[in-house]
Amino acid sequence: MIFAITQHRAARHARRSASVLIAAALTLIAAGCQDAATSPRQVQLAAEPTPRRSIDSPETGTADFSVSEQAPLAGGQQDIGRYETPTVVAMTVHQQFAITVPMGTSGPGMLGLAGRVSGFGCTHQGEAYLVNFPDGDDYGYPFRGCQLAGTPSMTSFSDTIVVSGFVRYGYGFDAACPYPNAACGSYSGGSGVSLRRLSATLGLAGDNVKSHVLRALPRREYAIAAAPDPAVLGRHQTPVQVVDGGWTFAPDSGPLQRDVCDNGGARVCIKTFNRSGYLSLTAIVNGVLMTSAPLRVQMPTVQLSLSADSAAVGDTVLATTTVLGLDPSALSYYYVSPAPLAAEPGPPRADGLPPCLGTRPVPTRCYIVFAQPGRALVEVGAFLDDHGLATFSQRYVVVKGGARRVKLGASRRSIEPTARYWRFDVETKQYAPHPTRLPDTSRTTVTVAVTDAAGAPVPNVDVRLALHARDGSAGHEHLGDKPTGIYQTLSHEPLLAGTVNTGPSGVAKLYFVAPEASGPVQLEGASAGAAMDTMTVQVGIAGLELMPPGASYAFTGAVSGRHTDNHYGTPAALAAFRQFADSLHQWIGEPLGINDISLEQGGLFDVGEQPWVLPHGYHRRGTHADIRTKYESRRVFSKKLQERMRALWKFTLRFGEPVNEADHLHLNFYRQ
Repeated sequence: MIFAITQHRAARHARRSASVLIAAALTLIAAGCQDAATSPRQVQLAAEPTPRRSIDSPETGTADFSVSEQAPLAGGQQDIGRYETPTVVAMTVHQQFAITVPMGTSGPGMLGLAGRVSGFGCTHQGEAYLVNFPDGDDYGYPFRGCQLAGTPSMTSFSDTIVVSGFVRYGYGFDAACPYPNAACGSYSGGSGVSLRRLSATLGLAGDNVKSHVLRALPRREYAIAAAPDPAVLGRHQTPVQVVDGGWTFAPDSGPLQRDVCDNGGARVCIKTFNRSGYLSLTAIVNGVLMTSAPLRVQMPTVQLSLSADSAAVGDTVLATTTVLGLDPSALSYYYVSPAPLAAEPGPPRADGLPPCLGTRPVPTRCYIVFAQPGRALVEVGAFLDDHGLATFSQRYVVVKGGARRVKLGASRRSIEPTARYWRFDVETKQYAPHPTRLPDTSRTTVTVAVTDAAGAPVPNVDVRLALHARDGSAGHEHLGDKPTGIYQTLSHEPLLAGTVNTGPSGVAKLYFVAPEASGPVQLEGASAGAAMDTMTVQVGIAGLELMPPGASYAFTGAVSGRHTDNHYGTPAALAAFRQFADSLHQWIGEPLGINDISLEQGGLFDVGEQPWVLPHGYHRRGTHADIRTKYESRRVFSKKLQERMRALWKFTLRFGEPVNEADHLHLNFYRQ
């Protein structure tokens, strides 16, 4: 079929509403026209050929023309290639023809990309064009028509454009003098275009994707999007066209799954995962069929491994937990059944490895000591939400019964906390050890043995010793790093190694020296091949009572999260404080503020910013109290009133030596 091209290109350009012209059925290429009323020479175009189709768009494409003294300029057109899908290409187009005219006419001229610039006037004829078939898209050069262009003499131009379908390049017919005298001018020069497909790759992205891994939780939807790189080519979004069945999922076990998206796919895949595996996308990205690198979809999993699947009572087994799809900090618990005999978690080993039970945060590598024979279950787990959704892993260990057992004993199970200060010496104005309280009230003799099946001590056996102070006890509400006290040899040397040998007699003896802070301390002994033993020693000051409320005084000084029960004392001291407050109440006309006395079991009363240290050095035995020297309005007592307070305590009541400290009066009760 032959088509005659008679449409005027200037008229087509005027009707173009954008830079791309959309033809309704078949785009006709104007090869040229005359400004005269007479019909111009016709250029015949053959119908579009049907080449063998390929999915990928051509990587490059060119069209080049060259003429020498052609009279008139006949125009030309070349096929570049088929682009099956929209493809962004880098385009460079050039065109320049010199016009030579006979003597006596208007002189030589030039024809550029936009058409004739000079030589018988300016016209759009001869302009370059780029057309997509059969979609009918005509790339609209910004310089089309010399009357419309700001630089009609332009001879080269570069841009990034989107092409689709069968692409052709050409330039139009032109005659440099009125028709039919077409031979009055000759043309020499060239015209051409080069197209280069821009490169892009395909990846997958999503809000929950980090380091190419999607950590997916059960029963939750995730949106995974095609992510071309770069996302923009030149001034166009990178084209992505998902092929049928393009979204695939390869589970860690089982066959490959296709069309896996809950929403059908397209560029964004919505999916709920219940298995780990790899998600991939096959799509045509800027004209090239490609498959993305697989995205790892990792469901939350914990994998527990043990250093042994059988052990004896008292043996240590190492546990290693691998966490996938979660941060290691998400581990929530270890569970052992039957549980070890120890009521408190054990200490870290010499190499720093922590115990599995009781360690926070829950470690991924730790140790377990089995204390009872049987088939022991070891479980590790992580809670995924507040509704009990969890993942866990279990292993079993066969624990063989052990004939040996560690046995701990103590000469006293209740001792006083170690004290730095005991008694205020009125003469020297210093605190000194109290004459009736010897230092050995803060220590107990501990016996350590390992017995056989008959209960007889086994000589020359090493026993590892540990100490654990109970958090949240004895009035200390703050947690962590509570002092435990120390082990000492009978020669009062610290037991630095933490291990004793039962010696020839089978029984080792040593001291446990209490910490300054009161509260129960658990002593623990463990030995290879033997069941461990624990024993609790109560550390505290006996006989302290909580001061009851009274009309003549008000309690102050409670600190939430640190110490809220801070008014314990000996009965005699509390009576003295009440008597003092009754007198002051009459003088000041309002309740007297009584601050710290002692905690419920005495011992270290740490009120500073740093826990477990001074400055409260004396509020340990229920015989010291801090008295506020301000009214409820925060107005400070007068100096005269404070002098009367000191005289009342020291000379009238004869209870001890008062000391002014900052904003309070410190009362020392020593009438025993």
